[in-house]
Amino acid sequence: MKKIGLVLAGGGGRGAYQIGVWKALRDTGLENYITSVSGTSVGGLNAALFVQNDLKVAQNVWESISKDQILTSKSDSNRSSKHFSCFERDGLEKIIDDNLDMRCFDKSKYNCWIACVRTDNPHKGIEEIPYISPDGKKFTQKYVYKHIEYFNLKYVKDDMTKKKIILATSAIPFVFPNEEIEGHQYIDGGTRLMYGDNIPVRPLYDIDQCDIILIIHLTDMDESVNKNNFPNARLWEIFPKKNLGSLFDVDGMYDFSSKGAKLRICLGYNDMINAFQNIKASIDREKRSEVKLKDAKQREEQELFIIRCGMKDIDRSTENW
Repeated sequence: MKKIGLVLAGGGGRGAYQIGVWKALRDTGLENYITSVSGTSVGGLNAALFVQNDLKVAQNVWESISKDQILTSKSDSNRSSKHFSCFERDGLEKIIDDNLDMRCFDKSKYNCWIACVRTDNPHKGIEEIPYISPDGKKFTQKYVYKHIEYFNLKYVKDDMTKKKIILATSAIPFVFPNEEIEGHQYIDGGTRLMYGDNIPVRPLYDIDQCDIILIIHLTDMDESVNKNNFPNARLWEIFPKKNLGSLFDVDGMYDFSSKGAKLRICLGYNDMINAFQNIKASIDREKRSEVKLKDAKQREEQELFIIRCGMKDIDRSTENW
């Protein structure tokens, strides 16, 4: 059975688009074949909601969202950040508290990778940080790839740390404050100036070894992923067919409005439904090829068996001469 990974890119208010894609994945049945999910920034929040497996809650989060919730003013905040920022995270923190059950990660079949950039003393190499289960089994809790750290929420056991990771992945520098996790400072996982990863394919490829990876972009301005970096996987990239911006926010990055969210959910659904036919056709072709190879191998084994049996008969005949 092939492993299928789902990558949810970052992109602020455009993130509602990914909820529409999820709805299409459910309606087409593709959701049942996904084995791992990863996300950066708003894609990290959507990845967490995906793992919780409650599409109705996720859709409600986006359709009831407001700009004031996401961009909490300093004067209205109960948080006291040590780092300079234009806004605080009270609104997003409340959305997480009200809509996300942190126990879902422990129970889920999915690995859920969230990309964050570490700003203080970042690693320069590649490292897997293990989690050892009570029965002695070893899993990857965090995958470090230079500046970027991919946290696997399935094996982060402290609920407050899980929440901090979801906050950190969307902590855009100077817009929102850094998040401190395990004594280190983290910011938005897609921060380009810090060599971030807004399209976190790597943990699904390197750690989960997915055969097919479905990548949901939030702008047609994104460059296609370099497939040469992931030679052993089939990458399917979904780009919005229409601009996800609005009258007052050309690219939709900061359009946290109910009206905008509903529109993007519809666009995401339609784009994924259209893409599904091509994806299904490709998967069906691969399945037919696999069946043909299996049949050919069985025929070859049968022929070899017949030849061996024939040789034995010849050997017995020559013994009687």
